Amino acid sequence: LVSRAGEKRGKVGLKANPHDVAISQDAATAWVSLDGSDEIAVVDLKQRTVRYVSTGQRPHDLLFDARGRPWVTDWGGVVHVFSAGAELVQTLELGTEAHHLTFTPDGTEAWIIDHGTHQVFVVGTNNLNVRASLPVTGAPHHVAITPNGRLALVADHDNGTLVVYNVATRRKVTDIQVG
Repeated sequence: LVSRAGEKRGKVGLKANPHDVAISQDAATAWVSLDGSDEIAVVDLKQRTVRYVSTGQRPHDLLFDARGRPWVTDWGGVVHVFSAGAELVQTLELGTEAHHLTFTPDGTEAWIIDHGTHQVFVVGTNNLNVRASLPVTGAPHHVAITPNGRLALVADHDNGTLVVYNVATRRKVTDIQVG
């Protein structure tokens, strides 16, 4: 645990190596995916306690939505949406290798890349339905949305490009060569 000024404040041991971490909006809880495990470590940062939540699969990336719900991508192609209290709300069947995700600034959509099927899935955060699936020529890895919510950028590491989509129309705008 580290203060905002960078001072070490303590530690909380986990039963496996951490892979990714997400912090709740109130900074009270950290969710940590664990390498080689089907569990998420849910860390109470004030009490410095840990409880483990099983996804039954291979959790990878984590991010809290605007409602404070943690979303967990899975190497097996699904996305788990939990309540803030760590109860499973829904598992979304997507492709074959859900990888990374982000949310639009207004919180109404999640953009989730699927490395295995070469797609970006757009999911409505209110009803948890897939609104669109967008093709990526190569291997999508990370995704980001511009602060104004107009563009989504997908890193395609097979082609060394950023694939740029218009968020409103969900149409590809361009590829930017970066590698």
